[in-house]
Amino acid sequence: MNLVTEHIDIWTAAQAPKANGGRGRGKNSNGQSPHGIKKLRELILELAVRGKLVPQDPNNEPASVLLEKIAQEKKQLIKDGKIKKQKPLPEISEVEKPFELPERWDVVRLGTIGYWAIGSGFPKKEQGFEGEEILFSKVSDMNLPGNEKFIRSTINTISQKTAQRLKINVHSKGTVIFPKIGGAIATNKRRILVRATAIDNNCLGIVPTCGIDTEYLFLYLTSVDLSKYQVGTSVPALAQGTLELIMLGLPPLAEQQRIVAKVDELMAICDQLEQQQTDSHATHQALVETLLSTLVRPKLALRQAQDNRTPPVLGELVEPQAQDNRTPPVLGELALRQAQGDRTVHALRLFDELMAQDARTPPVHALRPFDELMAQDARTPPVHALRQAQDDRTVHGELVEPQIANHFHTLFTTEHSIDQLKQTILQLAVMGKLVPQAPNDEPASVLLEKIAKEKKQLIKDGKIKKQKPLPEIKESEKPFELPDGWEWARLDSLALYSEAGWSPKCESVQREGENWGVLKVSAVSWGQFKPNENKALPENLEPRPEYEVMPGDFLISRANTSDLVARSVVVPNDVPIHLMLSDKTIRFGFSIELNTELVNLANNSPFSRNYYAKVAGGTSSSMKNVSREKIRNLLMAVPPIAEQHRIVAKVDELMAICDDLKARINAAQTTQIQLADAIVDQAVA
Repeated sequence: MNLVTEHIDIWTAAQAPKANGGRGRGKNSNGQSPHGIKKLRELILELAVRGKLVPQDPNNEPASVLLEKIAQEKKQLIKDGKIKKQKPLPEISEVEKPFELPERWDVVRLGTIGYWAIGSGFPKKEQGFEGEEILFSKVSDMNLPGNEKFIRSTINTISQKTAQRLKINVHSKGTVIFPKIGGAIATNKRRILVRATAIDNNCLGIVPTCGIDTEYLFLYLTSVDLSKYQVGTSVPALAQGTLELIMLGLPPLAEQQRIVAKVDELMAICDQLEQQQTDSHATHQALVETLLSTLVRPKLALRQAQDNRTPPVLGELVEPQAQDNRTPPVLGELALRQAQGDRTVHALRLFDELMAQDARTPPVHALRPFDELMAQDARTPPVHALRQAQDDRTVHGELVEPQIANHFHTLFTTEHSIDQLKQTILQLAVMGKLVPQAPNDEPASVLLEKIAKEKKQLIKDGKIKKQKPLPEIKESEKPFELPDGWEWARLDSLALYSEAGWSPKCESVQREGENWGVLKVSAVSWGQFKPNENKALPENLEPRPEYEVMPGDFLISRANTSDLVARSVVVPNDVPIHLMLSDKTIRFGFSIELNTELVNLANNSPFSRNYYAKVAGGTSSSMKNVSREKIRNLLMAVPPIAEQHRIVAKVDELMAICDDLKARINAAQTTQIQLADAIVDQAVA
């Protein structure tokens, strides 16, 4: 039990991305699965079935007596014609025993302690009836609300008369059922029948014999991954002849009941730990969003959630355990000790320290500091790497407010929070709040005049066509005040030309070598240019070299999912030859007077994403369209050209730091997962 109690930090810290699960394995609000708590549940079950969770009582009737009673019961059931006589199960040799048994336990095969509850076919014409006296359970009924452990309701019911007519097997209260065919086996669902119930032929069940506590049988079966015993490839299945050979340790009946009670107690604590973890993540996420929003909206008051949404501390959730020298330490005792330490939820109430005292701002949970998760070393970028030179024209002289800078490693501990920080950096960049302005910079108005003059000359020379005038920029469209030297402009007024590509019927495979290919929209959707996302041009079609992408091209998709439509990239200098635009991708050509990378980061900033969300067409979020005209009308804040270069350089620097932090978080999560797994492996070795 020390392995359970001494590593609580590992159980609560180890998380994995997007895992599915059953009992208590839901995803928390941060898109992570509580892997450590999942492993803790598994360890509790494993310790339970090995006799290491509760003390043994020398006064309990030994399991050997239970086995004699079970044999007598089965003999009588065979005599009464209620079950068929089975061939004897093979004896268990000493070398086969899976682990050392506690005193008064015995090792048996699964087929010894119960008899099979067989499923029945259920004709469709007999389905759809409600309110009859017999439930008819399918695998899908295991997922109904309220059926998490016990089958209390089913979609279909049948009458006793129908059951007799169809010769359907009806099973008694206390039967433990599970899926036996198909992918449902891997879900490892177990359910207990609470009334007379028939099961369909995709299910199998075990009826416990005398001396076997139903909930202990349920607990044991929950601890076993039955998918390891399935046969078949296209349609996996479980065979009774295989399952009945599974060996298990059988405790005395009284100890079975104590084990069930202890497991329920510890699983309830795991539920509380998991809920607290979920609540902490949700509060942490809200805190990060609120603090970052103050950078781009400094005049708005912070609005925090009321304290009654704050989850209670662990010490309030868990009642003290009875002190008993014979009883191994339990999770509840450790939880109370943890609640007294600096690293618990009490110590996580950092918001009073993060923000200046303000009666309107209640304290909020924060998460454990990042330096508890990762060792501090020379690779850790110092907080001041994110600070800007002191200048009254920047945001408080820094990229981040002191409340954020001073607790950077406390706030930015998840991939999601780092992504939020990245978006804030982009937003600060397009607002002119990322780098200081220089009074000697040539203002953006001069740059716009140069671009207009260059475009006019190209039209005069017949190299580009004259476009219809863009709509005037109204004051109501301007989302924020510009710094000195900046100007508002529409995207197309910055471009010399724009064009869509060509989408012939291509091969379904990627091109080979330097053959011609047409880029898919996925080539420009993920923040960097991906030349391998292409389809080969058929040999019977002539390429159109005018649509070949070139270094420095600004490409933007006009059709994609709601999250990816109108995402853009700048084509790098090492772009492979012979790749053409599709008609779902638009290319803009800009003057050499303009920094194309600045346009790209502005197009991908939260401000622009909000614009595209409003103007995108399409009825499904899986396929949205933004017209070329809407893209041309995108409003942009244009800095002086010298400041454009400084902004791009600073964004690159900060994004690299964010990527490094994200890599560290992933590495730390992997380590925590490995530690949790190693502890379980050590415990059951």
